[in-house]
Amino acid sequence: MNTETDNENPDNKEFHGPEKAIWWRRFLGWIIDDLPIIMLSMSIQIEHVDDGIRWVYFILISTLYYIIFEGIFNRTLGKMITGTMVRDSRTFAKPSFGQILGRSFSKLIPFDGLSFLSSRPRGWHDSIPNTMVTTVKAWRIYKTGTSKLTAETANDFILKGVVKLKTLKKGIYRIIIVSSFLIPFITGLIFAGNASYYKEEEMFFVGLIFGVPLYWIVVFVGLWIYDGFKDDK
Repeated sequence: MNTETDNENPDNKEFHGPEKAIWWRRFLGWIIDDLPIIMLSMSIQIEHVDDGIRWVYFILISTLYYIIFEGIFNRTLGKMITGTMVRDSRTFAKPSFGQILGRSFSKLIPFDGLSFLSSRPRGWHDSIPNTMVTTVKAWRIYKTGTSKLTAETANDFILKGVVKLKTLKKGIYRIIIVSSFLIPFITGLIFAGNASYYKEEEMFFVGLIFGVPLYWIVVFVGLWIYDGFKDDK
């Protein structure tokens, strides 16, 4: 590919890249990600620990959370819900692990969470490591020219899993979706019922957070096994 020619062509989609995600998507994703972590870090009950130490827990948990999820999936749970993803702002490819590290630690800058609230949202944690946040739909249009999601246009196994889920029989699909609410709730009740040293409501919340990703891991593993049986036929 001739880079100089591409840069001189304003109509080239690779030159412009995918559109940035609008500010409210980013703000909502930020709340979805950080609020449970704040509640989890505040619920840690250790004797003689003040609120300052609890904020240290929050920083450690949130930084590790962002490094793991964005490093592996390019998306946190909040971004999955709001349909957004992280890309390299220069090449529009998957960010390097170094960029993810820089992005995660840049979020520790005071008031960084509000730095993307503008008509052209790009927070300090984006500008410092040269990353950007776009929508999955915009990325799909950028790569394929269409907004339709198929197994071929899905850019990771999570989106491929969504396509596979929607191809299942409607009854099975509805059972999976309804169970995604019921099973984490039941997990929370089990945690609360077995609470010994912690308050029941706190353990219920911990069980709820634990149950959601565990449930979807089981679902995606089940889809993978199911596809294997279909291929053997």
